[in-house]
Amino acid sequence: MKRTLRRGLSRSAALLTALVAGCSGPKASQTTTLSTPDEATFPPVSDALEVRCGTLDCHGSIYRNLRMYGIYGVRADAKDVTGTGATTADEYARNYVSFIGLAPEALSAIVQTHGQGIEHFIVITKGTNAEDHKGGQRMKKGDSAYQCLTSWISGTIDMNACTDASAITPPGGDGF
Repeated sequence: MKRTLRRGLSRSAALLTALVAGCSGPKASQTTTLSTPDEATFPPVSDALEVRCGTLDCHGSIYRNLRMYGIYGVRADAKDVTGTGATTADEYARNYVSFIGLAPEALSAIVQTHGQGIEHFIVITKGTNAEDHKGGQRMKKGDSAYQCLTSWISGTIDMNACTDASAITPPGGDGF
């Protein structure tokens, strides 16, 4: 009986040690380098996403993990009013950080391979509704929004696609 109890305690101690070690974070000196799409060319991509995804009832809310600031959603500056004024430089910067922070390791791998595997990236799978998305389908494979986003992530932004994608009827219309 004592032997069985000791074995049980030994196993429990080993399991606890493994769990604690598995939950520890990186060492303070450890760094990770991520490859990200170009921030300087992000504003037209942000414009294309904002009109589709950045309304107050969707990603234009502070309560979303992918948060979009701008004209159709929450504003970075409390003095700015939703529905008026252009998206600000600060809002573009916040949108960029939100976008790259959504799944940074996955995005980095796609950027490093110039777009390979992009069809599995969460913004693509949710946006095309290939993965369940409360907001439904916000882009289709091959349309201007899809081309704008995928070209930017791949490193060769298609500005014409981004311009076309942001020119749809704003929320409240029937542009979707």
